Amino acid sequence: MPATVVLLQALVLGLTVLWGLKVRIFDPAAFALCLTVAGLSFLMIVMLLTRALGDAGKVFAMVFLAVQLSASGGVLPVELSGGLYEIISPWLPMTWVVRAVKAAMFGAYGGAWQSPMLLVTACGLISMLLACWIGRWRYLHPAQMQPAVGL
Repeated sequence: MPATVVLLQALVLGLTVLWGLKVRIFDPAAFALCLTVAGLSFLMIVMLLTRALGDAGKVFAMVFLAVQLSASGGVLPVELSGGLYEIISPWLPMTWVVRAVKAAMFGAYGGAWQSPMLLVTACGLISMLLACWIGRWRYLHPAQMQPAVGL
């Protein structure tokens, strides 16, 4: 189910950019693939953190997202962000997603979106394999299920 939600989000985002914002896409198929691969890869990273750390993994996933947004160069050029962000930027998957999306949308970096997407795909696959290996699945009878957060 989460993968279906991620794929629908990627579809809505792609259609919004294409038809809502009327952005002329350099390579629409590559753009769609970038959105799909990035969404599924980040889903696997969140799954890994959740399986490894439980609810604390969800907190770490949010912190990881905030750090990546600051250090990826998608919002602000990383050179303007300062020392730490410049150091960690090449090691974060979001940096490579931003590079691939810029290449697919605008033909930046000579239109070379493939190698950044391979790195993001590798991060997603490694996260998926580790998530399958780390932690244990808990099987509950439907009567034992309860909301994850009690409000």
